[in-house]
Amino acid sequence: MKLSGILPLLACLLYFAPAKANVVVTGMFPGAAGEEVRLMEYMDLISYRPGEADARIIDADGSFRFEFYLDEPRLMFLRIMHGRNVFYATPGSEIHLSFDSLNLDQPALQRSFPVNIIHLDDTLWGLNRLIRRMDDMVADYLETYVAGNIRGDHRHSLQAFASGLEAVVEDAGNPFFETHARFYIAYLERTLNTKSFGTLVETCLIDQPIHYHHPMYMDFLQTMFDSYVFAGSPAFGFRDLQQAVNQQESYSALMKTLGKDPVFRNAVFREVVMLLGLQKMMGMEGFDADKVLGILGQVRDQSKYSKHRLMAGNILEQQTALRPGFPAPVLSLHGDEQHGLSLQDYRGQYLYLFFWAGWCPVSMAETTPMTELAAGLSDEVALLGVLVDRDEKSIPDLPVKDDFRLVHFGGDYRLLDRYQVRTIPHYLLIDPQGRIAACPFTSPSGGAAGKIRELSGR
Repeated sequence: MKLSGILPLLACLLYFAPAKANVVVTGMFPGAAGEEVRLMEYMDLISYRPGEADARIIDADGSFRFEFYLDEPRLMFLRIMHGRNVFYATPGSEIHLSFDSLNLDQPALQRSFPVNIIHLDDTLWGLNRLIRRMDDMVADYLETYVAGNIRGDHRHSLQAFASGLEAVVEDAGNPFFETHARFYIAYLERTLNTKSFGTLVETCLIDQPIHYHHPMYMDFLQTMFDSYVFAGSPAFGFRDLQQAVNQQESYSALMKTLGKDPVFRNAVFREVVMLLGLQKMMGMEGFDADKVLGILGQVRDQSKYSKHRLMAGNILEQQTALRPGFPAPVLSLHGDEQHGLSLQDYRGQYLYLFFWAGWCPVSMAETTPMTELAAGLSDEVALLGVLVDRDEKSIPDLPVKDDFRLVHFGGDYRLLDRYQVRTIPHYLLIDPQGRIAACPFTSPSGGAAGKIRELSGR
């Protein structure tokens, strides 16, 4: 190709390539000095698998700062201790997160911390404020017009609400928010049954761009096809899906089945809906979960679309984490002698792993039953407890060192994420090969000894 032909092509590529822009996120969290704050992003909006982008230690004055690049707005979140605070980051923006002072009198697994999100570059029309404003407007609309008459005809009231919202969207001049508002209204039209399924598909989805990183679009997509794929399509039925999954175990066969419906004539769109369907099949009666996992593996390895390969891989990771028969997550701890503990130390025997807290009376009530279980199964299973109290010095003195082992989690909140510790106490059983045998598992007082003998065949 001549240089004269290359230059126009290069110019086109540069024109259409999304431009990355710097994003600055600062924060102030009084009382949290020395704690780690992790900047997280969702790797896709079907699996919602989290990925860590960066991490910082909060300074002595309670401040922290992240700087990174984005080519489009993204839903992100911070992980501080057990907390998760969600926010939108926009290319070229500067955002300040102002937290309330850390309350150490609340030792439980706090889900989030009170925070005020301030857009330093645009305090009036920042994306987080816009979305929060729309959430408030929708809540007021539902309370005023829908709550007392759920089964009524809401076409006129919703149309009036949408018309009033247009002024807010126009004033904001934010394309991401414009898309958010459009699909939020479409979502309401679907859930309130003010527009037909066919009309919404034709006006919002068919031959339209797929907004992979837009949460409201993905929510709408799932709402539209959550039931349609399994019970609404006139072109195929539930048994056709079962045939493609349970008998053929074929990604191609499933795509062909969905392709019988003109709604899914676009192969890219069809595959996104298929991924939503495969994720739902994991918890549905009538589908072999192992076969579903096999098809997800085929999509991960064979799809023509890189985004879909990533999404399939993320769904696989989410669905197999802590699933019986799959490897247990990395376990890295320090015992009383300060030497490292890992799953390798327990190879060849069952490991009863449990997460307790000294502030949790339910955990502490299991101390005696756990001691009795250890005495009765000393040759069959190892018992390891992880205490998740923020301050190791606050843990009550438990005289159980000779019966079973207790170690502190050492402030490793990534460990708690890997083992999906959402509530305390949390129990699971790992087999001699380091694979998950059962999760969640039962407590000692709930019959753990009998179930361990049953699973181990002893």
